[in-house]
Amino acid sequence: MTDTSAPRGFTGWHMLAAMLLFFGVVIGVNVYLSVMAIRTWTGVVVDNSYKAGLDFNEKVKRAEEQLALGWTSHLRYAAGTLHFELHDVKGAMLKVSGVTARITRPIGDRDDQAITLTAQPDGSFLGALTLASGIWNVVTIAADTPHGAYERRDQITVP
Repeated sequence: MTDTSAPRGFTGWHMLAAMLLFFGVVIGVNVYLSVMAIRTWTGVVVDNSYKAGLDFNEKVKRAEEQLALGWTSHLRYAAGTLHFELHDVKGAMLKVSGVTARITRPIGDRDDQAITLTAQPDGSFLGALTLASGIWNVVTIAADTPHGAYERRDQITVP
């Protein structure tokens, strides 16, 4: 007669269950992380990378020319207002028109927005804007300057 009351120990069925559980957890976590990555960011940085590549040298040339002018600009965000100033090499406020700002998150495009800043009597520009806390990229463009378009890129942090 055989004794059926003794413990059987670790069997092949136990090994199969352990392997299925291990790989099930690994695959489940990978699927979850992949779905969350796809939902939160499309991966698109520019709409047309070929066109952006062709424009790169022109952008570098314009940036070098802009730097050589000696102009300075100041951008700040406080209390729901974006404030922009553009000064010439002597520190005088430049009279420009058509200032816009594109505000984006470093990753993702759900919160992206563009606003037109309003000229103030002192020559500065203001725009009403409500930003959630976090890091924001701001590209400010003054389209009508004595030397063509002026572009400033900033990263601001909203507490």
